Amino acid sequence: MLLYRSSILKIADFEFRVVDKNYLSRALEARDADGHLVVADENNDQESSREHAVVAPRFLGLRAVLAKSVARIHYQNLVNYGIITSLSVS
Repeated sequence: MLLYRSSILKIADFEFRVVDKNYLSRALEARDADGHLVVADENNDQESSREHAVVAPRFLGLRAVLAKSVARIHYQNLVNYGIITSLSVS
């Protein structure tokens, strides 16, 4: 992945690949319409606090994240990039 750190489109190709192999093409379609949102469970994106974890999804049209919880630094990056984040409190 470090090989591609200067290519947002290439990094975006890795987004959610494990969950949805078609995410890139579907997200690009949604980006050109109204964007999309992600629904997640607990500790969303705990493995990556780097800005690229937000830059690529934002490039793909991500507008909001609904999750039980989000890693602290990742949450701040989401806010900084204008992605609405809603956390449920249980």
